[in-house]
Amino acid sequence: MYQLLPHNQKNYGLTIEASFSLTPHYLTLSFRLQNVNDYYLFETQGDAKRANELWKATCFEMFIKNPNGKAYWELNIAPNGSWNFYRFSDYKKDMQEELRVLPPKVLFIREGDEVALSFKLDFTEVLFEKNINFNLALILLDVEGERHFFTLNPKEGLADFHDFVLG
Repeated sequence: MYQLLPHNQKNYGLTIEASFSLTPHYLTLSFRLQNVNDYYLFETQGDAKRANELWKATCFEMFIKNPNGKAYWELNIAPNGSWNFYRFSDYKKDMQEELRVLPPKVLFIREGDEVALSFKLDFTEVLFEKNINFNLALILLDVEGERHFFTLNPKEGLADFHDFVLG
């Protein structure tokens, strides 16, 4: 279990935990938020589909990189089940939708002050080595239209989750 920390902001008592499992054939990812209030927006309306620019609203994210290469992948998931999985050739270069995946299974639950999201993505071929570098992140949109950023390894300056933690 990993704890996400706020980037340049207070977390107002919010606790965010995430976990994942990666095999040659699929990725499962779970987020659990506690002490969530109505200040944050979780849009659950709309069709669950592959979509772009999910990061402009509440978005659950994971970044994955094989340790011996420059290429990496970015996964975005919205509370309504919309998602995308991108491949980059190098740091923020040549972003393309990764097509070697099947449509995912997404479950979003909000009960009281807790939120849970679980996600499973099946691969049509092996994309990752046994050991990976990764990062987990969450963007929360508030009622005033401001985004709040959380990650494993927050740094000073602008939020940039395209860096990695050793697996």
